[in-house]
Amino acid sequence: MGWFSRMKKGVKSKANAAIDKMVDPEKELDKAIMELEEQRKQAIEELISYKATAKQMEQDIEPGQADGSQPLPSSARDHRPAAEQGRHVGADLEPDAA
Repeated sequence: MGWFSRMKKGVKSKANAAIDKMVDPEKELDKAIMELEEQRKQAIEELISYKATAKQMEQDIEPGQADGSQPLPSSARDHRPAAEQGRHVGADLEPDAA
């Protein structure tokens, strides 16, 4: 009988160790929720930063556009390559003939 009681204790200890190692689902859910909250906060901060950058860029591009006094030149509005616009590609790189 001593051999069976030792086997029983061994199996019982292994089972208890396995139960102790098991992950607590409540703690895991709480951890996951906290991580999602942190990611949400980061996303909001990035969105605010991007919106501020976009607004600043719009203000830099259109300094006098509010009253219509300084319209953008046609070259600034036309996003096609220079060759498609009919301009010489290296025209601004050629030295002026004096």
